[in-house]
Amino acid sequence: MRTISKKNVGLILVGLAVSLLALASYDGGSLRVVSPAMAIVASEQTFVAVDIDSGKKISINGEVVALEDFDHGMIKNIQGDRSNVVIDMTCKANVPMAVVFDVQKKLVAMELTRVIYRDHTENALPLELPTQDTLDKMKSIPAKHITSVSIDGNGAVTFDGMDVNTTKLAQATKQRVTEDAKTIVSIHVQDGTKYSDFMRVLSEVKKGGAQRILLNNPGESIGPST
Repeated sequence: MRTISKKNVGLILVGLAVSLLALASYDGGSLRVVSPAMAIVASEQTFVAVDIDSGKKISINGEVVALEDFDHGMIKNIQGDRSNVVIDMTCKANVPMAVVFDVQKKLVAMELTRVIYRDHTENALPLELPTQDTLDKMKSIPAKHITSVSIDGNGAVTFDGMDVNTTKLAQATKQRVTEDAKTIVSIHVQDGTKYSDFMRVLSEVKKGGAQRILLNNPGESIGPST
């Protein structure tokens, strides 16, 4: 099982709180940024390590399970209030995002939405998986507040439909957030998008100051209906 220092736990929980509260705070045409401290309670957090090697080899706290048995494997490792559970997820670089989403769908169904995305470097990027309530709220948000970032199966990235080098993504995100504090970055991937490419993009978007980030299922779009 991976170990996390107390300092890193604090930083990770702040990141999760910002993500959760920024997404959940849309109300009546406005988006409010709420202090992360409001979302962090003094209760103990439970970290569950999920390692995805492939669609057929997933481990939960070191125990290998098949995807179809993932639910049962998770239940063995969580007790009490599930809102205190944080999923510490690591994937091999070449794992396709379709596999990651298969796991995430099961997590959301179990009301386990707090995820730390890791790769095999020092990257640890927290993100809140969208609940149905969040998705419903997204439908009422004006399209002008939503910035689309897409990653294809070859790792090529577009920013609102325009090709962009990943090294310029943080700068583009920062400019957009500066122009519109209500900006939500909606990340789109394909089934064959590699996990490493997703992590690279998520890292740059966060570097650009985006606090409201939503990850779309392959082939789906989270946002206002036209």
